[in-house]
Amino acid sequence: MTKLCAIFVFASCIIMGCSANPTNSAPVSPGESAMNMKQEYLRQTANLNPQTKEHQQQRVKILVQLLDECGEAKRQTEFERLVGKSEQTDKAFDTILAQAFVEYFLKRKDTASLQKLLAGRCPDYVGGIPLEFVLAASSAKMLLPLPKAFQTASDESRGAILACLARAFPTLKQPGVSDADFARECERWVSQNSENFTLNRSYPYLPALPPPDPRLPVDASKAGLFIAKEK
Repeated sequence: MTKLCAIFVFASCIIMGCSANPTNSAPVSPGESAMNMKQEYLRQTANLNPQTKEHQQQRVKILVQLLDECGEAKRQTEFERLVGKSEQTDKAFDTILAQAFVEYFLKRKDTASLQKLLAGRCPDYVGGIPLEFVLAASSAKMLLPLPKAFQTASDESRGAILACLARAFPTLKQPGVSDADFARECERWVSQNSENFTLNRSYPYLPALPPPDPRLPVDASKAGLFIAKEK
């Protein structure tokens, strides 16, 4: 399997997901929740080979499975800790956890929770794949929480959101346009044009492809996240 194929398989897993029956659990404090999940995550990832191309995706998948299996109370406690201003933080773990929550909400088509996540703790990549591609691979509807989240996002999340939108819609960012207006324009474009466009399978920011050469002219029709459907 080529690396590009593996990316599409990974994105497909986001949509299909795997079934799991969450178990009931007693309320836990943010510190206890984070420690328990982190310990189990570290145990399951201890033997992964960080030199493999699948390492980032494997770590995210393990954490998604832990979110599937833990009780609703623990999962919600972790989510609120992640998007809030809790002092119980671990940057390395929380970076992977945010990516796992993206997949978790995509599988459930939970746009409200996804938007809250992106506003509070937006990852610019999920398992090494650009966030905007992962969202759009699910559906155009699941991409909309990205620009919508900008208006209420934290300063850190705003930077990540803008980076994703700038990659996805390079022709929409015009000189003199504010970041907020740019985000609204991206939202408008997705809402009005998604039926006439399809996901760009040669999106230049996919890890299987070489990054764009800034010295070369950009083909606007192929540089963005979407390309026009063939008639």
